[in-house]
Amino acid sequence: MAGGSKARRRGRSHDAAPTRIVLPHAAFPGDVPELERLIAEAKRRGFRERWADDPHCAMAEKLFYSGGKVLGRADVARDDSDKARVCLRCVLGSFQPSHEDKIAVAGMIIADYLEVVG
Repeated sequence: MAGGSKARRRGRSHDAAPTRIVLPHAAFPGDVPELERLIAEAKRRGFRERWADDPHCAMAEKLFYSGGKVLGRADVARDDSDKARVCLRCVLGSFQPSHEDKIAVAGMIIADYLEVVG
């Protein structure tokens, strides 16, 4: 019975942390509604207003200008962290949002799902 409960817990990654953003299911540089949804969520959570001072946004800035290595956090399911890395790459490589919006969304994705190690 204990094994079954572990399997159920692993399958509910978003239930364990309800404050995490829901990531799109596909790469979305051309998917304006998904990108707009993430920008709105970054604004709602304050990442847009404090993007210059937030440590996660500073990590996103470093990735944008210098690159680096990004890993999934230990408390995040691998599928979710893999999807987060794809979304992060799409956001940072997108031409559409302003730089501030791009860094705010990337910082929010890092805060919820990832860690920058290099």
